[in-house]
Amino acid sequence: MTVRRWLQLVGVALCLALPARAQESEFKIGWILPQVGPVAETAKAYVDGGEVAMAMINDSGGIGGMKARLIICDSQNLEQQAVLCAKKLINDDKVNLLLGANGTPQTVAILPTVEAAQIPLFALAGGKVAWEPVKKWVFKSIAANDDQIPAELDYALARGWKRAALIRDNSVFGTDTSKTMQAIAQQKGVQIIADEVYAPTDNDVTAQVTRLRTLNPDIILNIAQNLTAAVMVSKKVVQLGMATPIMLGTNNVVDSYATLVPAAVGQSYFAGSKLVLADLPQSDKLYPTIHAFLTRYHAMRGPDAKPTANTIPTADALLFVQQVAKPMGDKVLDKAALRDAIEAAKGVAGLQGFWTESPTDHGTSFADGVVVVQYDHGEWKTPKP
Repeated sequence: MTVRRWLQLVGVALCLALPARAQESEFKIGWILPQVGPVAETAKAYVDGGEVAMAMINDSGGIGGMKARLIICDSQNLEQQAVLCAKKLINDDKVNLLLGANGTPQTVAILPTVEAAQIPLFALAGGKVAWEPVKKWVFKSIAANDDQIPAELDYALARGWKRAALIRDNSVFGTDTSKTMQAIAQQKGVQIIADEVYAPTDNDVTAQVTRLRTLNPDIILNIAQNLTAAVMVSKKVVQLGMATPIMLGTNNVVDSYATLVPAAVGQSYFAGSKLVLADLPQSDKLYPTIHAFLTRYHAMRGPDAKPTANTIPTADALLFVQQVAKPMGDKVLDKAALRDAIEAAKGVAGLQGFWTESPTDHGTSFADGVVVVQYDHGEWKTPKP
């Protein structure tokens, strides 16, 4: 089933199918979303959570007292098309807020358009280049490299794995990963003994992984933008007879990883959201917001449905906007006023962590919501010592 067909089935409107006439009582959210390409499955998970959040929002007063509506435009996983989508959503659909563009390269591409239009954007990108240095209208909305990497390296150190080998792509995201990893590793005393690179279009990493095998690292940091690339690397690690622990990122905390590369499951660890933990204690400070979301999620999707870490970034941003907009009323339609309210948020409990912004920092830390997890017989759990 294509992502486009899936969106039609769940009732999320595509931008081309929407009526041109805006309703005055609506708060419109434009979403730049790739429906094809290697990140389409991630996008599908984002929509899965976003639809649940929208139901929660509209059942509890909407945004600023108005019904909220998503308007989705297909970026086709292309930077140029992402820019066209941004312009259409802003100029034709007159949206009040933007989400996107589901990937660091596409998100960076739309930034000039966002800044020129002076519209708040929640950047769905793992690379902090999307919001640093601080950009007036852009806010981080996903547990990114600066949240995941500390958790990954802290876990490695706790296990005595001090010699780490990084393998990643050569995109904007991969470059950000390398810079962030090198800086944090130096602070924590982890030695990055390799930084192997592949192109996002590559389908073989034999040479790169062979070089890693020669170095015999304590851990391989397989930081991939999408599941396809992550599986490609992990498969090669296994094929070359390496039993080295593999650390992956939030995008790859999906059950299908175990199906696609079963031989690597036992040596694979992931930086994941607390939401996926089967054993999250009620004493956790994020439990109330996570529990409320999961309750609605299972009511809509069925008791056996399993959200992933990719289910919540968009949902989290939408629910956060509802919280900051509660005292605003229809003033929420003033983009500058909404931006100011977002920037003033302090310690707002969400699904990924606690939202805190300031005029000098739009990169709220989600470190409180990131933990290292492992796949164990169909469930995501805290790894055994």
